[in-house]
Amino acid sequence: MFTKLKNLFKFDKKREHEIINDWEILSDNPGRTTMLQSSNPKYPDIIIAQFLYDLLIEKGWKVEMLQSINGYTWLYIKTNFSTDEGYYLLPLLNWLDSESQEGKVRVSTTIQIHHDRLFPKGIFEYQYSLYFDNFRDALTNAFRSWIILDWETLTDAVNSGNAKHMEQMIEMVYGEKGTIKKHLFYGPVVSYPNFDTEKSIKEGTDLDKYIDEFCPCCLFTNSLKAFSKQMESKGENYAIRLFAMKNPDGTLDADCRINGKEYPEAEEYLKKYAETWKDYELVKFRKQYVIIKDSSDVTGIDVIPENKIN
Repeated sequence: MFTKLKNLFKFDKKREHEIINDWEILSDNPGRTTMLQSSNPKYPDIIIAQFLYDLLIEKGWKVEMLQSINGYTWLYIKTNFSTDEGYYLLPLLNWLDSESQEGKVRVSTTIQIHHDRLFPKGIFEYQYSLYFDNFRDALTNAFRSWIILDWETLTDAVNSGNAKHMEQMIEMVYGEKGTIKKHLFYGPVVSYPNFDTEKSIKEGTDLDKYIDEFCPCCLFTNSLKAFSKQMESKGENYAIRLFAMKNPDGTLDADCRINGKEYPEAEEYLKKYAETWKDYELVKFRKQYVIIKDSSDVTGIDVIPENKIN
């Protein structure tokens, strides 16, 4: 029935995406630059969104580039074809460092994210590149890391029951609050060091001395107490960046952000978890993006059968 109604009305694409004209850069989002103007007429201006656009196209996504009346260049990607929903992305340059290492460039960017159902008010997240010989390669590196971690998780969150990575439904009862259902999406984990098991066996290296037990939900579950407020809330969704590190001298570091904002409440839990890792002559770290989606008042597509939860 819904499909027939859609076919009766031919929506103007420009009007369909007019909502971007109502959005400004979030107050906590430090990214501000959408374009770098070329000083040489022989070379075109550098549009920051173009780099993320190219990477998403390379991955097989159908991407639309949109211009808002306030001068921002947005990307729109439809991610759930059964519900005709998609993400709006605003890639921005935060800072450029060309002085710390001679002849090298490093950048920090942000991506602001809006989704009508999941994040209607918008969220954002930082990206940081390694050092490169030029600005273009640094910018590409920053956005590529976001696609590997964040984008994989964001697309899973709108395709419940068909996620590429681990998803989990948790049902809790809180007295007067009643039953609260949370749908958790655990994105891929970036870790270091990454051992070549086959090569190590051939060389006779005992990996048991270095490798720690780990599962896709370990970073989150070991810091779960820090997220009691988010787990008990109703009607809100949260995108969480988790990072834990152990140095060769045993010192620890951790970082956590929720919807782009610093969340120091989780740092001590993440450090305690990293403390349990085996000592190693190189730094060890793990990084992950996790989404908490409220499913308390949702039925059907969002609440997946228990036997389909990984």
